[in-house]
Amino acid sequence: MGKFKKMMEHSYLVNEMKIKILSGHLTALDKKVVKQMLNKKMESGRVKKTDYFIKDIGGGKYEITQRKMDAGIGIGARKVLRNYKSKIQIKESTLLERIDYYEVASKLLRDYGLKSNIKMGTGKNFGEYVPETDTITLRPSYPSVKEFLMTVLHEIGHALDAKRLGVKKYIKKYVQAGTMANYQGLDPHDDNKWEEKAERFARKEVKKYLNKRF
Repeated sequence: MGKFKKMMEHSYLVNEMKIKILSGHLTALDKKVVKQMLNKKMESGRVKKTDYFIKDIGGGKYEITQRKMDAGIGIGARKVLRNYKSKIQIKESTLLERIDYYEVASKLLRDYGLKSNIKMGTGKNFGEYVPETDTITLRPSYPSVKEFLMTVLHEIGHALDAKRLGVKKYIKKYVQAGTMANYQGLDPHDDNKWEEKAERFARKEVKKYLNKRF
């Protein structure tokens, strides 16, 4: 297992963003929201009942405007829309981070209540799931952390379907879908509805794990 785990490790350069508050006030949640917006190059967004607006004022500095409804003072007082302004400066540093594929994949399986086996192999695809043995096969390297996470989550999507339907029923439905795709002149794998379902699952769930330290 030691040799196997060593082969499953890979290093990536990742950016770490730090926020320095120059004026005003930002809570921990505010900082998290602002970081996500800056990473996605968003100028505005809404979280819960607060609207956020970000303006680049140059030199790595930004003006943050938070717009939210505040309760008035006194019984029966109406709510008032208020703007809260802050100024921040961001500093980005590049870090070398090592990710252990086996450890992270195992954690993701636990998150979804699965006990699937994990092994490393080769092939044209980034990963495979074999329902007969409940085994997820990964590759020794991936072009990015996102591709790795998408791969594991895609295969987890298959494993969850097999667990929900039962292995025999899942295999039968998967083969039927592949046959139908082939009959329509499509690819029995890429255009299989179960592959498309697993991919949608991965795209939805990967948002939980991007930029997360494992």
